[in-house]
Amino acid sequence: NRPSTVAFSTNEKFVAAPHPGSLSIGVWEMGTGERLSLYRGHTDGVTAIAFHPMIEDRVISVSADRSLQYWSCLDGRTLTKFTGQSSTISSLGVGPMGKVVTGGYDGSLAFWPGNEPSAADGFPDARSSNTSYPIVSSQGKYLVLGEFTAANSTARRQVIVGPSAPKPSIKRSVFAAQDSERIWEVPRTEKVLGFSPDERFLLTVSTNQFFTREASSGSTSQVVTLETALEEIDFDRPIPRLQDLSPDGTQMATFNKNRTIRLISLSTGKTSATFDQACTFDSVGFSPSGKKLFFMTADRLKSGIWDPAEQTVVWVESLEDGWIDQRPVMSPDDSLIAGLCYDRAVRIWAMDSGKLIREFNETDVNEIFFTPDNQSFAMRRRSRSNEARSLLATLKLFDRRTWRQVAELHPPPNANWVTRNTLFPDGHDLMYASEGKIQLLRIPFLEEIERSIKNTKNP
Repeated sequence: NRPSTVAFSTNEKFVAAPHPGSLSIGVWEMGTGERLSLYRGHTDGVTAIAFHPMIEDRVISVSADRSLQYWSCLDGRTLTKFTGQSSTISSLGVGPMGKVVTGGYDGSLAFWPGNEPSAADGFPDARSSNTSYPIVSSQGKYLVLGEFTAANSTARRQVIVGPSAPKPSIKRSVFAAQDSERIWEVPRTEKVLGFSPDERFLLTVSTNQFFTREASSGSTSQVVTLETALEEIDFDRPIPRLQDLSPDGTQMATFNKNRTIRLISLSTGKTSATFDQACTFDSVGFSPSGKKLFFMTADRLKSGIWDPAEQTVVWVESLEDGWIDQRPVMSPDDSLIAGLCYDRAVRIWAMDSGKLIREFNETDVNEIFFTPDNQSFAMRRRSRSNEARSLLATLKLFDRRTWRQVAELHPPPNANWVTRNTLFPDGHDLMYASEGKIQLLRIPFLEEIERSIKNTKNP
């Protein structure tokens, strides 16, 4: 039960050591001798501990579980977890500016990022009663936030049909990132499709018209009447389902009750391509390149990828109880498609063949995405408990080439990941909500993590 390693904080206020008889680490106050916190993040014996030289409440620990973990000595909360060393980590060195090197039992050395992810500057302090589903322009100049106006939660998912239908239950407004000001409110009869790639316009649609509105003012730049009116619009859904906007902002994909998916030109309002199938559809969406579309059938037992230019369809290999339960995500190079399935597993398929190539049995995952640099794949869990927001909300980052987990991230104290669209458009930040505000958390670059896990043999 002897502590194998102990560490002082740089200000000599705290001391940390493995808790006798367990895998946890205790932190004690030097002035009183009272235990301040207990950290339980490791799954095997703790081998080394150090305090961060620049951040007084930050502790770094390594373990026989081959992980390096950053955590807060104030409350024992995990901040970041890195994995990847080729053997049990036996030693830890921290430089005066926070750079970290670890040694393994196999003689390997690993160099790690010097700091856990930190809050990014310059994002709006825009407040809204609903920060769960932000829609952000390509460079973060503008964002759309929603406010619930109906007490009945079932109204959130209502589908609006026809000109006399009631207004949707979410009021959406456009905010400017620079000064956090609410600029204008989106008309309630229009569904937000997204921003144009150059951030100049917000693109919206009603049952029979497409609108191009100035993002800076809401003034109408162009109105196009649709050749065929939309049968339904899912105003209040946070993610595209009945309608989706192409990445270049020139086309909209939708489907109707006669079992047809349509591509509509937003400059003319006319249908440019159709896909007919002997089934009803549940959702449709563009691939990152805009060249292909993914669709799911209404019973969610079948899904496929449609190439409008080639007029070909690839059906995704399905498994018993393993069909895709939510709209999937596609890699930036249009080579992989990933879905969160009905049996709660996360599965990845090849887009060119529809064959299953990878399966993860993670629990309670409610969002997945590929990073825009095409190097990482992420699975995010958002806490449903206000009392345990930061503790239960995690994001695991995987190297896309090896599928090895390289990091585990948590939002700051008393915060939670946004419900959807966690990844900021720049691909380097994550969005979280705290006290009605949308804020950013910088994620580590995969290149930096890669350098840390390329172990060099100790001469």
